[in-house]
Amino acid sequence: MGRAKGGMAQHEAGLVDAVDIIQHRGLAEKTYLAIKARILDGRFAPDHRLRVDALARLFGVSHTPVKLALQRLLAEGLVRQVPRRGIFVNALGARDIEELHEIRFLIELAAAERGLALVTEDDLQRLRAVLAEAEAALQGGAAEDKALNARLNHAFHRVMIELAGNRRLVEMYDRLIWEEYAARLTRIRPLLPLEQSIAEHRQLLQAYERRDLPGLLAVLREHLDHIREMALRGLAAATETPVSAGAAREALR
Repeated sequence: MGRAKGGMAQHEAGLVDAVDIIQHRGLAEKTYLAIKARILDGRFAPDHRLRVDALARLFGVSHTPVKLALQRLLAEGLVRQVPRRGIFVNALGARDIEELHEIRFLIELAAAERGLALVTEDDLQRLRAVLAEAEAALQGGAAEDKALNARLNHAFHRVMIELAGNRRLVEMYDRLIWEEYAARLTRIRPLLPLEQSIAEHRQLLQAYERRDLPGLLAVLREHLDHIREMALRGLAAATETPVSAGAAREALR
């Protein structure tokens, strides 16, 4: 009997622990999204120190969800940890931009080559739908809407990555794109003009429709080169104030 009661007590304690973990994870997700949003929109500026106690008070949670949220942001590269000083919002420089675009070249070119061999008419329709939405936005006077421009650019390129049929590649791309994405919505660089972006995306679509691998890779290289050049030009024109890595993540192609 005593053993049975002891076993039941341990079981109940285990359930309590499990519920506690689930609650913390739910709060950690909300806290993570809240901190990330503030980094991306510039409320937490580059090199801003993220104090656990201050964040816990701000969001009305305990220290545990904040620490879990910061661990995710560290893994994503949005923040950095400085020994004996704390955690700070990351900043990007020219070298970061060059390295991010070099990796992006490798991912997108590989995905394009594999994706062209697998592309179906349904896939082409997905690309056409994104392109049509961008064209409608341009005609509707939304050429200066950076957030919309960023979303449409990301949607087109993400479909291209998905065509390769490799989930890991999509995950790598998503993480990389967050690194550079925010750069466009803040000071680091402007977006490519929406009209130019549409024209280059249309060329990419046409290469898919023709099943033209050399043409697809050539257009994609040129397109990515334009994005890289715009990034470096924007960085050079920016003030000496560092640019948030999170802010360099919300604007993709």
